[in-house]
Amino acid sequence: MTPQAIGASLPRVGGEGRVTGTLEYTADVKLTDVLQAKLVSLDVARARLISIDKTAAEAVPGVRLVLTAGVSMAEAPRATPPPKIPG
Repeated sequence: MTPQAIGASLPRVGGEGRVTGTLEYTADVKLTDVLQAKLVSLDVARARLISIDKTAAEAVPGVRLVLTAGVSMAEAPRATPPPKIPG
């Protein structure tokens, strides 16, 4: 830090946008054609999971995939094709 900066007023980055309400925050950005995920966990501590019935979740309109440990990653949707492995 230079001696001239000590005690000097520095311009605030984005200050005007915050005060006027024109600053765009991450939550304000609307993305289209984006998949969203919802994680579901057990309500009971140390419970033993015996089976999963995915039929109700898969019947919800717009659901692309119900991902469990039994689903292979080849079935999971991707934004880009998987990379080619040389060999």
